Amino acid sequence: MKSLYLGLFFMLFYHISSAQEPRDYTTSEIEAIIDNKKASEGDLYYDKEKKIYYLGLTNGLLLLLSGGGESDVIKNEDGDSYVRVVENGASDSVLVGLNGSRMWAFVNNRFESLTPDENTFIGNKSGVENKGGYNVAVGNFTLQPVSKGNSALGFEAGQNNNSSENVFIGLSAGKNTRGAQGSIFIGSNAGRENENGVGNTFIGTSAGEQSNATSSIHIGSNTGAKVAGDNNIFMGYQAATNQERGSDNILIGSKLDLPNLTGSNQLNIGNLLYGVNVADSAPQLDKGRLSVGVTEAEESAKLEIKSSNKGILIPRMTTDQRTSIDSPANGLLVYDTDTGSFWSFKEKYWAQTVSGLVTLNPNNSGAPYEDSYLLQVSDNGSILEFNSDSDVKLVVEPGLPPGFQVSVTQLGLGNVYFVGDAGAVVKHPYDFDRTSAQYSKAGIEIASDGTIILSGDVTF
Repeated sequence: MKSLYLGLFFMLFYHISSAQEPRDYTTSEIEAIIDNKKASEGDLYYDKEKKIYYLGLTNGLLLLLSGGGESDVIKNEDGDSYVRVVENGASDSVLVGLNGSRMWAFVNNRFESLTPDENTFIGNKSGVENKGGYNVAVGNFTLQPVSKGNSALGFEAGQNNNSSENVFIGLSAGKNTRGAQGSIFIGSNAGRENENGVGNTFIGTSAGEQSNATSSIHIGSNTGAKVAGDNNIFMGYQAATNQERGSDNILIGSKLDLPNLTGSNQLNIGNLLYGVNVADSAPQLDKGRLSVGVTEAEESAKLEIKSSNKGILIPRMTTDQRTSIDSPANGLLVYDTDTGSFWSFKEKYWAQTVSGLVTLNPNNSGAPYEDSYLLQVSDNGSILEFNSDSDVKLVVEPGLPPGFQVSVTQLGLGNVYFVGDAGAVVKHPYDFDRTSAQYSKAGIEIASDGTIILSGDVTF
């Protein structure tokens, strides 16, 4: 087993299969050859006195091969590089040491690094000056400067990186990321020139190739290749390839750009949904605006939808489904398929609006005044239709404009009381203040001087 390992390494590193038969030399002759660097490359030399074999190297020196059966070591003359075979039953191993500091072991079909810095470098000039520790690099010219905790796979992957905790996979991935830290570069030339970025994720050929970004995500070939900005999210083939700078942007879709090639806090999803002030690092919820069919909503709108041939479809449901909604919010709007009309929720009522008709179903069974409806300017010109078997009240506050009018119909058995609030007084010639019976109709009008006048089928 020892001779097999030694023969293998001999052939790999020194081409011993082509060497001549060894010539015998005395110890003094061997020392003279070493002193004068007169060894011929590939020739075998045998010290017949010490019973030691040597191999001639290109620099005229001799490489010590074996020590008369007493050693299992192949090493150079100064002993700082060697190959050692260790036989241990079924767990034979080969130890390789280079330049007195790095050592590897081939044991039980696995490759292990035995150096104190826990680095593993495989490839021409891989990690050539790197003693930072806990690095793994496979490929020529990978992780050459001092760095720590990096993983690199591919030609020139992370070649000039001198930071820590990065992953480089692909040809020249993160090649010149000297100060990058905690980043992921996957794909040929991914983040190649991202010199000082921290916490980036670049996945795809040339993703973020020349982007000097921080805390950004670029997924897709050539995505955000040259953006100067931070906290961006770009996803899709050639997404944001023309973006020059800007931060806190979100772009999703192939071959798409943001509306402003130098702006920040923008959103574009598929050239369909747009937004501004949507990813501020210090969010202010009242500033964000979304738009569909137009690149930016009007300043006064949270949402703008623009189309010349399509409309908005409001959620559709049956009456039972509508009235089963748990804790509906004021202003909630649905389309009732049973009634064929829109309904909105206000205070305790679902209000149906059809050509000025507002149907109010309080569905209460409590004491008088438990349910109420507050008149608003938007009710002007409406017919308010109540359908309640218990008493409710219609609240009139001061401030409604002169000329304001509403008509009230009570379909249920309960009374509708007309109540002024906050100092407002509802006027009637006989001080009546409620509907007189089921199917009563009444009206409220605001006179030119602001007086609130009640009329119709009312009583006290």
